[in-house]
Amino acid sequence: MKISRKIQEEKDIQTLIFDNPWLLDLNFERIVSRTLNNGWEVELPFGNRIDVLLKHRIDNRPIIVEFKKGDFYRENIGQLLSYKAAILQEFSNPDSELIEIFGNLITSPILCLVVKNCDDFSRSACHISGINVYEYKNDLKSLNVSASNLIKIENILHDDVIPLSYDRSKNIEQIYQRMHKVIMSMGLNESWKEYTRPHGEYYDPLNHLFINKTIYKSDEMWIGVYEDILDKEGRIAIDFFSYNKELLQKYEKDIIKMPIFADNKCKCHYEGNEFYITFHINKLDFINRLEIILKSILSGFQIIENKHKDK
Repeated sequence: MKISRKIQEEKDIQTLIFDNPWLLDLNFERIVSRTLNNGWEVELPFGNRIDVLLKHRIDNRPIIVEFKKGDFYRENIGQLLSYKAAILQEFSNPDSELIEIFGNLITSPILCLVVKNCDDFSRSACHISGINVYEYKNDLKSLNVSASNLIKIENILHDDVIPLSYDRSKNIEQIYQRMHKVIMSMGLNESWKEYTRPHGEYYDPLNHLFINKTIYKSDEMWIGVYEDILDKEGRIAIDFFSYNKELLQKYEKDIIKMPIFADNKCKCHYEGNEFYITFHINKLDFINRLEIILKSILSGFQIIENKHKDK
């Protein structure tokens, strides 16, 4: 896989997703096959050819993915449904490798369409037909995809303090429980919201795989803690966030001077409608000293807010 890739045609998008099926869904994975090129451009009866054939890692259903360089058009629905009909024909072929891979689940494939744009009406038509639609909004002439970033995420998580596994959500939950105790001990009950399973999600261990929590909330300020998965060192990010630019700028000097951030550089963002100051902390250090770090951040910020309220 090249370190960087300029997407200029349908094949570029197809290759990107084939190399990184998790970009569509964390549960999508490549198949391993003898005769099907591991799911790349699979030939089917009646002259049909599937762009990419994947597998759902949990229920083992086949996933048919069709790629289009341009916008959605009505014929896309018929094309995907014809692929579904063609793959169903394999059910009567006892020598089919597709049967070896998917078994009886070959009769219930997941249909996916990747297009540049799809309006709401067309999306509804796809959903009625059982087709999942994925869009890329960028101009294909200028869309650059960094494959190194995708590989970096996988490598970072593989060797992470909290490795990527089905137990990761349990580890995150234990960290949340420690964070909750600190926030409650400081009387900041309104700042904490319990995690709730998203509507429509199925497999609990995949629902919250990353630290991503609000630890403080007032009328115009939030403090958030999250794993920065694109950070080179996979560190924890601490965000001081507000929609009020003037307020955050007023607090900026005092926030930067907080003792807990003495050795950390910050990033200040004052563009658009959302404004924030971000610090990064070593993840292992954060986990080991979580209580001390959170108390220092929260108590320090309360002092800053009280200082400016008195002015």
